[in-house]
Amino acid sequence: MKITYSKNTACQFCGSTESIRKHGKSKIGIQRFWCLSCNKTYQRNYVYKTYDSYMQAIIKNLLSKGLKSDGIAKALALPSGRVDKIIFSLDLNKK
Repeated sequence: MKITYSKNTACQFCGSTESIRKHGKSKIGIQRFWCLSCNKTYQRNYVYKTYDSYMQAIIKNLLSKGLKSDGIAKALALPSGRVDKIIFSLDLNKK
């Protein structure tokens, strides 16, 4: 039994529309796809919120309110290592 998904979905790598299958969901719930032609997986809309330009401003604001990096990571549902890297980059930008 061949299950394909072709509702206006084309592979981002090879352009195939005939051999696309659903391939689970990302950690934040976005549908992933698998292309049987080139054997690659992808998401239609890649969203990684730590790279948004406003995330540094939010973290800076939370730091000014006295939150530590672990508290910020928990409040924003981000990995603590990523929050630490953003805080480090904020410190570098001050100099």
